[in-house]
Amino acid sequence: MKAPIFLSILILALHLATPGASFAIQTEHRSHTWVKTSTASSVQPPALFRTSQSSNPGILAGTPNIETGSRLSMLVIAGLGILLLLSWFFIFRLRKQAGKSDQDSHHAWQSTILENMVDGVITIDKQGIIQSINPAGERIFGYSASEVTGKNVNILMPEPYKSEHDIFIRNYLDTGHKRIIGIGREVIGLRKDGSTFPMDLAVSEVQFRGKHIFSGIVRDISERIDAEQALEESAHRLQTL
Repeated sequence: MKAPIFLSILILALHLATPGASFAIQTEHRSHTWVKTSTASSVQPPALFRTSQSSNPGILAGTPNIETGSRLSMLVIAGLGILLLLSWFFIFRLRKQAGKSDQDSHHAWQSTILENMVDGVITIDKQGIIQSINPAGERIFGYSASEVTGKNVNILMPEPYKSEHDIFIRNYLDTGHKRIIGIGREVIGLRKDGSTFPMDLAVSEVQFRGKHIFSGIVRDISERIDAEQALEESAHRLQTL
């Protein structure tokens, strides 16, 4: 049951229970008079009891006032309405807090995964502006998150990738033609100290709150390349013996 229904019940009950807003109750051949004492002054008894003068002999003095009883019933209904309204409010609050707690836990879980990945994760918008970088990405490129967030991602690329990157994004947004999105490839990265290194790059696209977000996963493959070159050199020397 929704809150407006509770409020409607509460308002109606309070209206009925308010003096001057009660319904007129008429009984055939019945009139109410106040009980008079033997003293000179007239004293009114409690409103709940009145003497009834009626042609029906079955009606005795001290009969409960029907109007007052109706008001008491309306007050009981009003009280129940208040209790139901409070119950709905507390249940709503508990559900909202539980949902927020689950959401916070989910975000904390995602953050923990990103912060402990061995691969760098960088997110950019459709203008190529860096939105986030995880700790592994900081170690790979030698930048802190504060140094690169809000800057164009091409600062992490040597030429000719640096000049071509923004053109690639515009062409993709205009034509939908993919050159690297959804396809892993080997590229060259640029560290803060100016040195370059080979890396594997995989880019994916997501829609978040109506915005284009591109997520890149990078892995420094310098050691693998060095090992491959060492094997090639060893093989070449063996062939020349």
